Amino acid sequence: MTAVELDVRLTADGEVVVWHDAVLLAEKCLPTGRNLVGARVAALTLEQLRTVDVGSQTLAGFPDQRPSPGARISTLDEVLAHGVERAPDVWWTIELKVDPLAADETSTRRRLLEGVLASVHEAGLERQCLVHSFDWA
Repeated sequence: MTAVELDVRLTADGEVVVWHDAVLLAEKCLPTGRNLVGARVAALTLEQLRTVDVGSQTLAGFPDQRPSPGARISTLDEVLAHGVERAPDVWWTIELKVDPLAADETSTRRRLLEGVLASVHEAGLERQCLVHSFDWA
């Protein structure tokens, strides 16, 4: 079985984006406009996040990683649609990234979950998807 694991977060304007880190890290993000490095994803809108180039830099810990200059943070809807189009039989594991000690994330955890479930349903992946979180709530 082929599977994809990804992490999702909620933006300030309620969009579900595929991104691991709570903040935009300098080693992963190049500003193309206002410098948002260090900003919390939960405090930024999708429009703001889309100004950051997340494909030009590679990480030393991933020697086979290939750069993709100009790549932007994607929404879960975009990633799932692309996945269904390219590999319809793939299984998905989606991790809800919620820091249980961050008020801006815990106050919107239900909105994140509902957004993820709506995206999974819209993509028709209910029977090919596991949703989980390490948020103890």
